Amino acid sequence: MRKSWMEKGLVVYYIKAFLIVFMMQALFGLIVNSASLFVCIWSVDDTLIWLDYVGLAVWLGGFVFEVVGDE
Repeated sequence: MRKSWMEKGLVVYYIKAFLIVFMMQALFGLIVNSASLFVCIWSVDDTLIWLDYVGLAVWLGGFVFEVVGDE
């Protein structure tokens, strides 16, 4: 991709790299986090319910899995 983009000029390369690489990452991050953003925006009550604890347990399990995998 880099070679074909550079053939069209440095400005085209920078624009395509910004849009395709960085903006796609931002879009996918927004899509993945949309559920938590929805809950944070529209939550009325500050108390935790049982689903919050389930989510915390799932996150903690994934975090431990990543730490062990990285080691």
